Amino acid sequence: MAVGDLALVEDAKTDLITGTASLAQNAFSSQAEAVALLGNTRPDANVVFVGTFALAPAAGEALYVFRRDLDIDGASDAPIPDANYEHILVAIIPVDPGSASQVLPYPEMPLSKNQELYIKNGSAQTLNSGYRLAVGPTTVRTE
Repeated sequence: MAVGDLALVEDAKTDLITGTASLAQNAFSSQAEAVALLGNTRPDANVVFVGTFALAPAAGEALYVFRRDLDIDGASDAPIPDANYEHILVAIIPVDPGSASQVLPYPEMPLSKNQELYIKNGSAQTLNSGYRLAVGPTTVRTE
């Protein structure tokens, strides 16, 4: 790289969701499975979903990642995303119909300062326990 070039810098990835139970079709991960990312100063993150479905999902299906902003008015937090409150959608991760086992990247997911993440399983298959969503906050800097 030449002096003055822009470089993407990624922090170490942290698991912000660790699925302790299986996740049925159209179900959301729980607050107990979410790890808060607090004091974030990066605008975006590279994300990797790792998990195994009961059966290979069908073509055209996806996982949906929702962000719950924390401390939005003093100590007040946004509602936890669920079937009645599907807000703030920050990533749609298409699943691979060729395999039950999945390792799926998603670049540049938007972040806020303080947040939790939740997955909605839109794969048409049960997601086995042990799934995780690893997040590596990123920024651009001048070299």
